Amino acid sequence: MILPGGIKEGANCLGTILGNGFYNPLPLRMWGRRNLRENLTVGKPSFIARLVIEYKNGAKEEVITDNSWKYSYGPIRKNNVYLGEVYDGSFETDGWNLAGFSNPEWEPAVPDNGTKGKLQKSFFPPVRITDTIKPVAINSLSKEKYIVDMGVNFTGVFRIKLHGQKGDKITFRFGERVFENGDLNTLTAVCGQIKRKGMGGPGSPDIAWQTDQYIFGDKQEVWFMQSFTFHVFRYMEVDGIKYAPEITDIEGIAFNTDVDKAGKFNTSNKLLNSIQEATCRTFLDNLISVQSDCPGREKFGYGGDLNATVESFIYNYDMQTFYRKTIYDWVDAMNDSSFIDTAPYRGISYCGLSWESAFLITQYKLLLYYNDTALVREMYTKDLEWMEKVAQLHPEGVVKTGLADREALQKVPLSLSAQLIISIAPG
Repeated sequence: MILPGGIKEGANCLGTILGNGFYNPLPLRMWGRRNLRENLTVGKPSFIARLVIEYKNGAKEEVITDNSWKYSYGPIRKNNVYLGEVYDGSFETDGWNLAGFSNPEWEPAVPDNGTKGKLQKSFFPPVRITDTIKPVAINSLSKEKYIVDMGVNFTGVFRIKLHGQKGDKITFRFGERVFENGDLNTLTAVCGQIKRKGMGGPGSPDIAWQTDQYIFGDKQEVWFMQSFTFHVFRYMEVDGIKYAPEITDIEGIAFNTDVDKAGKFNTSNKLLNSIQEATCRTFLDNLISVQSDCPGREKFGYGGDLNATVESFIYNYDMQTFYRKTIYDWVDAMNDSSFIDTAPYRGISYCGLSWESAFLITQYKLLLYYNDTALVREMYTKDLEWMEKVAQLHPEGVVKTGLADREALQKVPLSLSAQLIISIAPG
């Protein structure tokens, strides 16, 4: 996260704060068995930058990251894209990002060769803040504990104005629903179904709730907003606050990959219109560079979910560059089997062709709706390899292994939901 500011006369400073993201996940065992660190490319948070300064006389100067930069640890004590963030104001250092700051305890930056691969310019829309949301109600649960109702479910973070004394600790938890008595239903937002002690492995909380925490330092009034996590929620529990929070002191910050609107749907039926509105909001909630199955518990890019919704997304939004990027994610994730279930790869192999075929079906939708022949030509060799493997696994053209419609109320035969007739044209 690069802090805002501009170049001015005299000395200048460029400050940056690093977070873990998906590059340095905790060794959580999701579902008690799946450690993301074993399948994702991981490492310590790193930063690369080149600042090009152009002077009025035509001269140029470059400032490049190297070991002349200094670093130290700050008030963000923990951060995880699933579990949340802990901010301790007692570790704040005033003026650290201003020119002239010097602290002998700060250490030289450590050069890092980084990950393998070529750095490429992004060609699809970035993640941007797309909406700010005001709460519709705040209800008291008990002394120092409140439930904030944001009115709608959304993906993002929040800003809140806080008052307190040094050492005061305020904890925030999140959910998509509340129980009948008004308490927060956190089970809608538990990472990887980690719901009992020991299930998540070393370093994991007993229950992997989405949780943020603010600890007061010397400042008695602050605005707090997370930097390196995101949640999906309608309801937010605020625990440890010694006064009733005001609606005007809280706002939700919704963000998503900023795809352009492409379609419209409107009827004289309010129910249908509200379903469409909720559907589109759900679509955007699941677009954070990857089209996920859910933006809270898993954040996985499953092929089955992609196949089920790709056309619906295209009818509503311009998805051409986003789905092009999805195909490249698929290529990056492929291992020696050519069959994967999620992109990026998370260690899940062969749920069935209803999942793996997203690599081909998404290309077909890009061809059908955007006439993207260039991508099909680019992927043609890999497409043939993929289909040849299908022909080896299912020589009769009937799929007999893998998952069927796993969420169906009545059991659906696999051969009905995952049938694939293979036909490879000669030459």
